[in-house]
Amino acid sequence: MRSQLRSNKERIGFVLFVTIIGSLVWLTHSSASEFTQSAKTETSFTDNASQGGQSASSCPTCSPAKQRMIYAPLIDLPESSDSEIVLNCRSAHELSITPIFYTLEGETFTGSDIVLKPAEIRFINTKSLIPAKERNRHKWGGMAFSYYGGFMEAWAQLTLHGIRGGSSVNVLFTVLSQKRSNTAEAVWWTPRAGSAVIALGNSSDQQIHANLIFSTGGSRSVDVGPFGTEIVRLNSKVFDTTSDDQVEAVSLSYTGPEGSLIPTGYTASDNGKFSSMIRFYDTQHIVQPDLFANNLRVKNAKLHLVLKNVSADFVKATPSFLPNSGDQTKAVTLQPVRLAPSETIEINLSPLAHAALTRLDLDSVSVKIANTGNPGSLIGALYGISDQTHVTYDVPLRDSGPVRASTGGYPIRLDHDYTTVISISNTTNQIGDFTMQINYDGGAYVIGMVRLAPGATKMFDMRTIRDEQKPDVNGHPLPRNLQIAQARWSIRHNIRLNGRAEVVSLKDGVSTSYSCYLCCPNTFGAGWIAPINYGECPNWTTPGHTLQFTAFEQDFNGPYCGGNSEPYPAYAIWESSDECVGTIDTDGLASGIAGGATTISCYWDVYYWEWDELDESCNESEAPYETQNCLNVTAELTSISPSSGLIGTTVPVDIHGSDFSECQSITISISGSGVSASSIDWHNTGLITANFQIASNATPGNHTVTVSFNGIATNSLNFFVQVPTSLSVVSITVIPSSPIKSCWVCLASQDTGIQIATQYQVLDQRSPGQPILSSAMEPEETITNLIIAGVSHGNPRSTFGNLGGTCYPTDTSTDSNGQFLDAPFGWCDNGATSTLSVDQAIRMTVGSNHYNVRTQSFTGSSTGPGHGTISNSLDISKSR
Repeated sequence: MRSQLRSNKERIGFVLFVTIIGSLVWLTHSSASEFTQSAKTETSFTDNASQGGQSASSCPTCSPAKQRMIYAPLIDLPESSDSEIVLNCRSAHELSITPIFYTLEGETFTGSDIVLKPAEIRFINTKSLIPAKERNRHKWGGMAFSYYGGFMEAWAQLTLHGIRGGSSVNVLFTVLSQKRSNTAEAVWWTPRAGSAVIALGNSSDQQIHANLIFSTGGSRSVDVGPFGTEIVRLNSKVFDTTSDDQVEAVSLSYTGPEGSLIPTGYTASDNGKFSSMIRFYDTQHIVQPDLFANNLRVKNAKLHLVLKNVSADFVKATPSFLPNSGDQTKAVTLQPVRLAPSETIEINLSPLAHAALTRLDLDSVSVKIANTGNPGSLIGALYGISDQTHVTYDVPLRDSGPVRASTGGYPIRLDHDYTTVISISNTTNQIGDFTMQINYDGGAYVIGMVRLAPGATKMFDMRTIRDEQKPDVNGHPLPRNLQIAQARWSIRHNIRLNGRAEVVSLKDGVSTSYSCYLCCPNTFGAGWIAPINYGECPNWTTPGHTLQFTAFEQDFNGPYCGGNSEPYPAYAIWESSDECVGTIDTDGLASGIAGGATTISCYWDVYYWEWDELDESCNESEAPYETQNCLNVTAELTSISPSSGLIGTTVPVDIHGSDFSECQSITISISGSGVSASSIDWHNTGLITANFQIASNATPGNHTVTVSFNGIATNSLNFFVQVPTSLSVVSITVIPSSPIKSCWVCLASQDTGIQIATQYQVLDQRSPGQPILSSAMEPEETITNLIIAGVSHGNPRSTFGNLGGTCYPTDTSTDSNGQFLDAPFGWCDNGATSTLSVDQAIRMTVGSNHYNVRTQSFTGSSTGPGHGTISNSLDISKSR
């Protein structure tokens, strides 16, 4: 995969790098503004989403701000109890919208401006927006919202409540600037003795003549005045009364400004137990032939699926019903159905209902109607009627649509008994990614990136997520009292997904489907690796331990389409530049191996969307993205041997520890002055050897030693620079009165007195002094103030020189243990008795430096030949 990303870089010719420095303030999501709610007429949520990051003038994903209008052909009917509208602001700034109302005859009334805060969702009684003095009028037709801003920056959807005393139906808004043809098609199902209503709204200032041709053979011609709405009522007499259920379809064509006639409608039973909207399709602007739907409730429900071939050719339709896993092997696929030109049929769904009796994974399914015809040749309608609550679930059945249809900005409603379930399905045979966050008062619930297998569906029951306090990717739950919010989702790349939100209230008889989309999918804004590196690497671990890295992405959708999204974890390919130091797995979990520094890199593909104002469409481009962080792994020192050394010498040392890396450059740092390391050699993960060069002017005492692997230092240990300071007596031996190598000793004629050989150990300056284990010291002495038997002999050695005589094996330098022998020392006399008094000073010479280590005075006495005692009154005393 890495090589694939590299080749993509070569193909595209650039790599985007982002260095995170200073502050990430521009990447953060600002807090929401004040939450307001009116119990009966108005419920709202507002969120001050920061525009951040990019300016409108330089934003390629932004649709430009200009005067725009959305329109709905119907706001009221005598058979509905009231009308409710949801206002949906998909902006990163406050947005002012103006409601405009039309009577059936086209008379116009303008309401007061409404200011929506960023990401605000507001449910409000429709008539409360009509100027107060006009609210008691009857025969209202359509309405519009006018605003200055981006494409679909403001959105709305109507719900007509209590149709024939029962449930609700939806009325959708249309973007008037969108390209539409002068034809439309619809198909629907109605229970026996039911009826249907079609509303034709003229959004233009010109007269329109419309023709409606029904599948039962009937037809209607309707003239619709400027800004007027015509209601076409179809009662049960139109339908085939020999059948329990009725299937009807209509083909609509009109003359007048292109795209100006906006149709809608509903179908209902006379007793109000069933009602659903009639969806009209502009088949000339459908992008592909297959139809899709998601969250079709199968459990405890009666299902109806009707199809119409709107083309002049035969087509073959194959319905498939997939569990949420998307597993094709577990799909319920019906036999293909061949439809003649203009044929309308209902599909027998009993095989699906039968399979669902024994399979929990079929409680709710996604739907695919494969079609052998051309794009737009097949339309359909799909319903689920609950056996328990009698709620009608109108499930939109549509093609994948333009790329912006793979996005969403849905209202969430959880007040009273309202529930909201969001469903996102992958309609392709490729893996698809989408991101989602829930904007609510005070913050955002970040679901992050979700990966969908081909055919799979991901469902989000927002009431369950809230009530069970399920945390988001940042560990934060939704507020327990959350009532109103906005769900925003977007594909990351051009893999088509199908999404919608279903809002249901049994108490209010509401079953509403929202599939309002955004202007463009989110475009890449920034990426980084957490923990964030602001300068010096903050990411440390030790061998055998781990550190979690996470790749984050933050997307952007322009100030007129929502602004920045919250950061979310990205799917990335991870690498460590030096696996001797640390490795990293596919989930970003780094493991320390040995001391040193390694660069942690990750790669993923990012996507950019560019708005095409001419076609009101979005164009995609992609590029590989790479970002880096660091990982420091610390090795450990346990000992230095030897841990001390003589000043002015070079000491070979063994440095012991664990997890020493052979892959990295090794340096040794020694604090203070005068000590340096050379000849550094790695032997194994627990041993490094070096020579410590101690200058003759080095600072005595402790020097801290650290070993660094590519600049990553271990813990420190002390190395002590020793200075000869004192001597300790190791042993004292009496030299016998006999010749040794023909050298002079106490002879028989001069045997009064004593001579001794003293083994000294050189000690350093510590207290107590510690042995200096070095052969680089030269002991020297002075002998002064010599008095034998009361007779002064002056200063036999007034300046420092080598110890001892020329024949006795006296050491001229210390041995490797820092010891030396001082011999012979004493006196021999020929008298019957004798005494001794003498002073001795000893120093150690190291190079050109001299260190006085001992000054002592000896006394001695002898009672005759063969006898003698000598002492320094401290630590030397010997007799014979």
